[in-house]
Amino acid sequence: MLKKTINISSILVMMVIFGSSVSKFSDMGNTKALFYLLSLPFFLFFILFIIKYGTRIILYSFMFYWLPLPSLLNSFPALTWHYFFEFLIDIAFFAFLFIDLFSRKGHIKFLTKFPYLPFSIYIIGAIVAYLVSYKTPLIPSVIRLLCFFPLALGYVITHLVRSVNQAKLLLWVLLFSSALLALLVLFGSTLFPAVIHPYSYANGMGRLSMEMSLPGMGLLQIDPAGIGDKFAFLLTISFAFWLSYPTQKGRIIASFMCIIFGTVIILAQGRAGIGAVILSTSVITVYNIIKERSSRISNLFKLSAVLIIVIGFTLYLATVSAPTDRGNFSQRIFGLFSDPLTDEQMEFRTQYWKIGFPESFNNPLGVGLYGFPQSGMDTWIVHNLLLYLSLSFGMIGLSGFILIFLRFGQVFLGGLRKISPDQRFLSIIGIGCLVCLIVGGFFSGVMYNPYEIVIVWSPLFAIFAVVKPTQVPNHIINNSCD
Repeated sequence: MLKKTINISSILVMMVIFGSSVSKFSDMGNTKALFYLLSLPFFLFFILFIIKYGTRIILYSFMFYWLPLPSLLNSFPALTWHYFFEFLIDIAFFAFLFIDLFSRKGHIKFLTKFPYLPFSIYIIGAIVAYLVSYKTPLIPSVIRLLCFFPLALGYVITHLVRSVNQAKLLLWVLLFSSALLALLVLFGSTLFPAVIHPYSYANGMGRLSMEMSLPGMGLLQIDPAGIGDKFAFLLTISFAFWLSYPTQKGRIIASFMCIIFGTVIILAQGRAGIGAVILSTSVITVYNIIKERSSRISNLFKLSAVLIIVIGFTLYLATVSAPTDRGNFSQRIFGLFSDPLTDEQMEFRTQYWKIGFPESFNNPLGVGLYGFPQSGMDTWIVHNLLLYLSLSFGMIGLSGFILIFLRFGQVFLGGLRKISPDQRFLSIIGIGCLVCLIVGGFFSGVMYNPYEIVIVWSPLFAIFAVVKPTQVPNHIINNSCD
């Protein structure tokens, strides 16, 4: 009993030190600092609760991964742009990290499976760039979102996902939650006009978007410039499920999700998302036909159906869309393929690429998140993931990010040679997601909001966890969701 009391006391002391440090770093007032410190016992209880019942809590919390924190909590500098799901993942991360570091037995085999070195390089690059570049109060929150949140999310997922069934469950929960979000984007402004309306950025564009403000909650903004890239990941996963999921019920549900996600991508006029879907679904289908020796006619029919629906619906909307102040849908679609060099958006992107690449080489430590093309401007404007990272986090951060995804690619390609058909099935989904990242990342920064981080990183880590088996600590969550 005394030993447990000492352990709990040491955790409390560490959390008080952490809370005081955060309060000082954030330069907040005494009232907010006191709020942090008084909340620590609650956090401790929450950590212990997650350690005991974490699998079900975190897996099913994916159903609300896009829900912002209450407005009161979002007013704290350290929690800017924080979502409830990120808050839960952060607590779980510190709980598991504390146990792994101070466990008497140690879990070296488990720790060596997670890509710590690439993530360390990635985060170090972000910190170095922050120290040498133009600073704004928002930068620590953006670094937390782009660097620390993926680390915490991946760490928690690789702890909790211990079987193929659990990986599939996580993907299903992610798909169901995203389908709910998609339906809100599609019909929310009609059904709930008081709290949901089009995003102001999209005014006059004729593109699908959403801004949701629930009473007492933070603001959820779905930007048309990025929604297509992210929902391409979801359509890729649902297509793979529709193509070769072992149960007919699963294939039927996945087919409806393909329709929902495809509609969002097209109505958002996400050209990169459409291209990513075409390539990723083609890769998955070709692999299944050649390697899995499944029904070639059935798979070709399914791929043809998806391509006909996506391309056909896109062309239909392009011919009937009304003009807007940014050009109508037909100009965005037909102009890109008929004469990409004169397309307005491509010309805009190439202009910044020509400026950005020399700038990234001239500033190998980075110009910061708000340092391009001049101080105070959002570097995201370059609309290219690798260029955005090299400018924001320098060559150090970019190297770490590339190493992370090379590690994913290595594991997924190796997974295609596994004996288990389930591991091969998940591996090709992982490769399809990497295709989406490459195609989408060529034209945009891909990840900028909390919900986007979850959509991009979660499936990759869920698949990574079971394709690359880990030595799971005995103390981690004994209840199973199989």
